[in-house]
Amino acid sequence: MSKPKLTQQPDGNIFNVVGACRRCLKMQSDYETVTAFANEIQAAMQGGETDYNGMLAICQKYVDFDTSKWTDSND
Repeated sequence: MSKPKLTQQPDGNIFNVVGACRRCLKMQSDYETVTAFANEIQAAMQGGETDYNGMLAICQKYVDFDTSKWTDSND
């Protein structure tokens, strides 16, 4: 099964990125995948030791970022 594609560009804040990935998963994946994502994100946040890149890596494990549809905010 291929990963769902995130076509909406989230704000760079990691909480916005995680939220966008969660919404994408809820629309395009099964309950087990959404739950696994939520559990992994929650575990990573619990200790406070996971940085932005670590959280982003978890997001990319579950969701493909389709940046071809994103726009540069400086345009």
